[in-house]
Amino acid sequence: MVFAEGSFSRMPGLMPFYLGAFVTAVDAGLPVIPVAIRGTRSILRPDSWFPRRGKIGVIIGPPIEPDISAPDHWPRVLKLRDTTRGFILENCGEPDLAHEKPLL
Repeated sequence: MVFAEGSFSRMPGLMPFYLGAFVTAVDAGLPVIPVAIRGTRSILRPDSWFPRRGKIGVIIGPPIEPDISAPDHWPRVLKLRDTTRGFILENCGEPDLAHEKPLL
């Protein structure tokens, strides 16, 4: 299991994704199974180890296979990341913070 954002903050929004998990998936020829989680920001505060009461929703998407038709490695990695991020963004209930610098 990989959290492609790498961390979470108090500010709502889906942060840019690190690319390591997607490089690994493309290199291994394995699918990514996207999981969108809602409600954790209000339950697991970044400044505390103690969870608060609340409701969490989990939405598991279908496996996303790396695009083997693309001749180059990098476009396959980016497409896998973008498709995965699109599913999570659609289902997480938070705004898109993709305007931030991409993470390598």
